[in-house]
Amino acid sequence: MGKERGNTTNVQEDTSACSASAIAEDFDDLFEETDDSSGPTVAAVLEEVKSLADTAADIDGKLDALGDRLTEVASEIARLKTDDRVLTEMHERTRTLSEEFHEREVLTPILLALIGIADRSRQQVDEITRVAKSRGDSGCQSGLIALRRIADARTADRIEIENLLANFGVERFEHTGEGFEPEVHRCLERIETPDADVAGQIARRVLPGYRRGGRMIRQECVAVYVETKRAEAHNEEEGNNHDRN
Repeated sequence: MGKERGNTTNVQEDTSACSASAIAEDFDDLFEETDDSSGPTVAAVLEEVKSLADTAADIDGKLDALGDRLTEVASEIARLKTDDRVLTEMHERTRTLSEEFHEREVLTPILLALIGIADRSRQQVDEITRVAKSRGDSGCQSGLIALRRIADARTADRIEIENLLANFGVERFEHTGEGFEPEVHRCLERIETPDADVAGQIARRVLPGYRRGGRMIRQECVAVYVETKRAEAHNEEEGNNHDRN
């Protein structure tokens, strides 16, 4: 028994010694792996970090350059948009001026010429009607019939012309109201009156006015009452102007 116990004690001591030796060897192996020349050294790691830093700096520089270029592109786009807006405004202004020129220099003279023909037709019909009424039954019937036919023909001409004007958007009007208004009336005749309350009022409507799309083509032609004293002063002024000319 004593011998067996002695053997057991020796075995345990040998096992402990083996374990301590193995642990020591493991630590040596660990340090040896750490100091192995095949692994990354501190200098190599620092060099790699420096290289990465240089690469990052290069990327930052390229990003800054790209940002500057994007700013330039945005400015160029804004300038092009401004130029496009200016060109659009110029185009609209040119179109408006062209339309105004065509309205004023081309269309309006044609419309006024047609209105003049309509006016003369109306006046001729009025004159023929007046002559026919003045002759009455005492006149030559054939002559009266001829006058009526002429009047009918001129009336038809006037209606046709007014229909043509309507196709251009021109409408005939007679301004309501008794007073003379320069914006819508043209005075063709002044009729003297001693009544100051009547002065300035319309005595007779001679010819209708014409407008197109709210724009005046020709004012309504009227005769206007003028107070006698003012009429004399106006006639005297006209006479003086004639003498000076």
